[in-house]
Amino acid sequence: MTVPSESNTITYTGNNATTVWSYSFEIPEAGNAVVTVTDITDPDDPVPVVLTSSQYSITGLGETAGGTVTYPLAGSPLDTNHRITIQSVEAFTQETDLINQGGMYPQVVEEALDKLTRLCQQLDEQISRAVLIPVGSEELDTSEILSAINA
Repeated sequence: MTVPSESNTITYTGNNATTVWSYSFEIPEAGNAVVTVTDITDPDDPVPVVLTSSQYSITGLGETAGGTVTYPLAGSPLDTNHRITIQSVEAFTQETDLINQGGMYPQVVEEALDKLTRLCQQLDEQISRAVLIPVGSEELDTSEILSAINA
């Protein structure tokens, strides 16, 4: 298996019609799926709500091509004041144990590398939402922080 997607997250804005939302990255199992609905009525103070697994259904778990999330299961579709975000989130663990003079199974190594790639994507998504201080800064300078925020 490989990790053909460069992202572990996709966000859609509601349109008063859609209830099936696609994603094109691997979510290994149901416990790795995080689905969030955000009220963007006030863009300066969006209100995200992480859904429980009973509030949506998901297909494509374990598939590198992804699948779909159906939300809501009943009731009105999301309106234009709401966004839905689908993420694959994994624990930062390393469970592969390679034993000296044991069998070398390429599939085991590839699965471990795939998880590392997904974890890097997870961190990249988080960093993309962070305020970054310019390279070469020796100390925190309020004007640099404000400049970075306004960039």
